Amino acid sequence: MKFVFVLMVAGAVTATAIPAAPAPGAVATAAVSSTAQALQNVRAAIGYDHLRTSGPGFTIGAAGPDGSVRKIQFGSRAGELRTADKFVYDGSLAWQFDARRKMWFPASLRSREKAAWPLWVRGHWWLNPKSGVVARIDPAQSSGGAIAVALSLPDGVVGATVFIDRTTWLPDRVVVPYEHGPFTQSYRDYRSVEGTRFAFEVETRYRDTSTQRVAEVTPLTSASDFARPRLPADFRFDPRGPAKLETRQGAPFSAATLGTSMSAPPSTMRVAAGGTSTPARIPRLSMNPLPTRSAWR
Repeated sequence: MKFVFVLMVAGAVTATAIPAAPAPGAVATAAVSSTAQALQNVRAAIGYDHLRTSGPGFTIGAAGPDGSVRKIQFGSRAGELRTADKFVYDGSLAWQFDARRKMWFPASLRSREKAAWPLWVRGHWWLNPKSGVVARIDPAQSSGGAIAVALSLPDGVVGATVFIDRTTWLPDRVVVPYEHGPFTQSYRDYRSVEGTRFAFEVETRYRDTSTQRVAEVTPLTSASDFARPRLPADFRFDPRGPAKLETRQGAPFSAATLGTSMSAPPSTMRVAAGGTSTPARIPRLSMNPLPTRSAWR
């Protein structure tokens, strides 16, 4: 894959060495009968065979609303990812950078999948047979203009849905369920880079809307860019003994009357008090009293 640049002029994108993506006329536009056929059509429309032989991966530099270029690195061995020193996935484990504490922290499986799905769709990793991604057509979300393909991992907790344009067979958008609503990333202006089509305009909608325009696509020369983050320079461990937790005496439980201002007659339950069980008075609120300590054994 050779260096390819797109010039940013007055907020518009002008291609200098990238021809507009030709219409994929050789790709069928009729209804598909299986998920495998749909994926085959998408691979043909994107030019996936060219991507498979592109080396260790590639880098996409995208300009945001402020004009600054944010680089995203995509690995071709195990779906590796790196986003501008904020998120790293080495194909096995993932880390997120805490800007406040200036440290890298391991990312949970949920956080990793939420961050990775839009990038895996944008970088076409989901089409790789060795990705482990399970894809199935979702008839309930499909329409006359787009086919919805549900994506998941065998041991994953967060899935995604990619919508494929029935005319071009290119990914139109991906939707990932987030805590405060769906995260949606839409793809426009597909252009060919060494035979593989990439979206050169990406719109993201979650709480607010932002648009990125691709400024450059370059080959990745080494997979070392996905190396696990180093530990902070000021860390140290004491090999002479295990870590000790500081403890202190808290206020012990004792017999108490709760809710004395309520008119309901109180009932007695048992609570732990300094290693013993003492009765406490609580209102009768259809609650079963806790068993005595001997009943827990």
